[in-house]
Amino acid sequence: MKMLLALVIMAAVAVCVPLQASAESYVVGKAGAGFPRSDLDTGFIGELGLGWDFSPAGSALVALEFTVGYNAFSNNSGLGGIRVSVDTDTYPIGLTLKGGWREGRDTVYYGGIGADIIPVFFDASGSFMGTTISDSDSDAVFGAHLLAGVTYDLTGSIFIGAEAKYLWANNMNVSFAGSNLDLDLNCFSLTGMIGLRF
Repeated sequence: MKMLLALVIMAAVAVCVPLQASAESYVVGKAGAGFPRSDLDTGFIGELGLGWDFSPAGSALVALEFTVGYNAFSNNSGLGGIRVSVDTDTYPIGLTLKGGWREGRDTVYYGGIGADIIPVFFDASGSFMGTTISDSDSDAVFGAHLLAGVTYDLTGSIFIGAEAKYLWANNMNVSFAGSNLDLDLNCFSLTGMIGLRF
């Protein structure tokens, strides 16, 4: 898994770094809530991104954004018929192609599509037939996403905004109490953001 992550990060850097010469760069931080499609409860979503806007002075937006995220979900009700406490941490690494339009000088509406590799860390503990059971697992799965958002320029370099995103991800197969279970990692999220152009 570490080798695969290293290859993905190196490929993203190799593609993105040369883009700085021909585009306006920006960094952005995002935080909000994630709503998993599975039985996991609503959780925290966070992302840090580095982007390149290829039309900073135009009426249309064309941009590429590289992000590293953190999603934290839990559930205390049960798993596979066993009453357990489940914690799932995922770290989506994504690359998004964004397109949109500028409304006036300060507002941008956009949509985007992208691909992800998602390291997943799973922990579960509970009681089964009088015995305490705990287990943990990790894996990396692939995913894709669609997003839509809006930003507003507070100054020439600082902007704020909001974004809605849906992440499709391959299920993670986990073993707990002798059962093989598929962990559904699909998730809808709503985040607020603040960014800096440079």
